Amino acid sequence: MKEQLYTIPVNDAFEKECECPLCQMYDELEKESIDFMLGPSYMEDDIRMATDKTGFCAKHIKQLYDGQNRLGIALMLHTHMKHTVSQIEKLQKKSAAAKKSLFKKEISPITDYINNIESSCYVCDRKYLQKIHNNCYPLLYT
Repeated sequence: MKEQLYTIPVNDAFEKECECPLCQMYDELEKESIDFMLGPSYMEDDIRMATDKTGFCAKHIKQLYDGQNRLGIALMLHTHMKHTVSQIEKLQKKSAAAKKSLFKKEISPITDYINNIESSCYVCDRKYLQKIHNNCYPLLYT
C-alpha cells in the first residue's frame, strides 16, 4: 500500500512491538497534548481561556506536574482558579436573589457548575479517539 501523510502515525504504531496499536496511538497523542500544554501554548490567550473554563482531570494534572514546567502549570491553574471563584461568586449572587421553594427539590446552580468543572478536562476534550479513528479508517476499510 502506498504510504500517505495521514497513514504514517498508523503505520508507525503497527510497526512497534506493543499489545495494542490503537492504545499506542492514543498514548502518543496524549503525550503530544501534554507537551503542547507545557510549551508556549500556556501563554496564548485562546488556550488560556479554554483551560480557564474546563480545567484538567486528576490524571492530566499529574502528567502536567511531572512535565517539569512548574511555572506553566502554576499559571494555568492560577487563572483557572480565579475564573472558577468568580463564576461561583456570580452564581451565588444569582441564587441568593432567587425564590426558594420549600417542597421543590432543586439542584443548586453552584452544584451543577462544580459538577461540570469536575467532569471536564482540556486534554481529554481534544477528541483523541476521533483522531485515531480518522487515521485508522483508510487503512482498515480500503
